[in-house]
Amino acid sequence: MTTAERIRRAAWQLYERHGEAGVSIRGVAGAVGLSAMAIYRHFASRDALLAALTAESFVAWEARVRAIRARTPLAWIDLASRAYLRFALDEPRRFEACFELPSRAVRRFPVDFAAGRSPAVDAITKQVAAAISRGELAGADALTISLILWSQAHGLVRLYRDGRFENTRVFAQTYRRCLRLVLAAFETRPRAAERNKR
Repeated sequence: MTTAERIRRAAWQLYERHGEAGVSIRGVAGAVGLSAMAIYRHFASRDALLAALTAESFVAWEARVRAIRARTPLAWIDLASRAYLRFALDEPRRFEACFELPSRAVRRFPVDFAAGRSPAVDAITKQVAAAISRGELAGADALTISLILWSQAHGLVRLYRDGRFENTRVFAQTYRRCLRLVLAAFETRPRAAERNKR
């Protein structure tokens, strides 16, 4: 393991236990047995170290997306929404590092996403585009529909993380129902839309 990897691992352990506030150059240096100046030889600043944690966490999220297998685009989209839910519940610190830590390198709508710079959003948008080409979705372009679905999913996760749901079971049920209803708003087949409202 390289020194940079040891530093990143120590920073992640501190982050998992204490969140962003618990990650300091001095704390990481102490955990690794280096001086603060030695840390700066590998990471220019605390922000750079946190950005490394964000990048590492995106790798974990994108691996979940790449693992999705489905027979149709609509089924894939449903599984992607469930993967986002599981990521938020199973790895809350990873989720936080991806979507809540401030970062100068964050991808921005629409340019970064339209250019395919987000592997996860790009995969989702391609599946939405496939559903549009099959005549199953309509009403907006693929990237816009993807953004609407993501916004709904992320907003609900944010409410859950803020303690706005009675418990995890209620949250998960509400999340799945809301995502089905949002997707149904773009479906072209009435029977599918009705099924998703149940």
